[in-house]
Amino acid sequence: MGSGEFATSHHTLAGQQLDLGRWFSFQEVLLAEPVAAREVAFDFRPNPGAYLVFLFALDPTGATGLRLSSDPRIPSGRLTIDAEGAFLDFEPMPQFDVVADVWSHLELDLGSDGARAALDGGAPQRLGATPERQRFGFRNGLAAVRIDDVALRCDGAGGFQESFFNARGF
Repeated sequence: MGSGEFATSHHTLAGQQLDLGRWFSFQEVLLAEPVAAREVAFDFRPNPGAYLVFLFALDPTGATGLRLSSDPRIPSGRLTIDAEGAFLDFEPMPQFDVVADVWSHLELDLGSDGARAALDGGAPQRLGATPERQRFGFRNGLAAVRIDDVALRCDGAGGFQESFFNARGF
C-alpha cells in the first residue's frame, strides 16, 4: 500500500533527500542490478524511534543487512534475512546505535576479506563475507529516515554518486 505513490511522489525526494518515511513508512529502495562494488558510503538522519536497515549481498535467496537504530527497544546489529524477509540470524552490535534527529555517516568497505562498516569515522567492524557482485538497498520501519549523498565506488566501471539534487531548471 502506497508503494506507487512513494515511487512517483515529489515528496519522496523533497529537500534534496530520500525520505523513507513517505506514504506510511516501511519503504524499501533497492538497486536494480548487481554491481562489483568496492565501497559504499551515505549519510542518514533517523527520526526518534526510527531504524534504517542497509541491505547488502542482496540476491534472490536473501540478504545481509546492518540495522542502525535510534530506538533502544530495537537493537542495532548485523542480520541475515531470507527472500521473504524473515530473520535467519541477528548479531547485536550496539556500536551502530545512532542518535535521533542527527545526521550520521556510514562507510562500508567491501574487500576480498569481507565487508567492514564504520559509523561516523569509528573503528571498522567486520560484517562477514560478501559476493563479488551484489545489490544494495535501504529499508526502514514506521518512523522516518532520510538518506543523502549516497556514493558507490567500484574497482571498474559502474559506480555512482547520488545527492538527490533536482537539477531540472537549475
